[in-house]
Amino acid sequence: MLRDKLSLNKYAKMRSGTTTKTQVIITPNDFKDWMANCKDVFALDTETSSLNWLDFEIIGWSICDGTQACYVDIKRKYKKELLMILDYYLSEAEMVVFHNASFDCMVLLKEGIEI
Repeated sequence: MLRDKLSLNKYAKMRSGTTTKTQVIITPNDFKDWMANCKDVFALDTETSSLNWLDFEIIGWSICDGTQACYVDIKRKYKKELLMILDYYLSEAEMVVFHNASFDCMVLLKEGIEI
């Protein structure tokens, strides 16, 4: 099964002719720099510590604009700043595609970000 997945990934990359550059981001400055090069249409997926609305904490999110992708790993030290930057870029985006919109919007709303 793993072999099939690897072959499928290789085939998809070969067919598309492009590869996506991926980066892990921890600091607000790195996130600002990454978002400055992000397209106006991007996909967002939040990551949480639980699926239970009452218990979860946001631990990060992934963003991809088709040419580049990043995972923002939230450290308590930078959480507020990273969420403020995300809020700004969400409000400026032409379109945001969510992996699981109902859950992702709930996560963001719990953190004070309205979509």
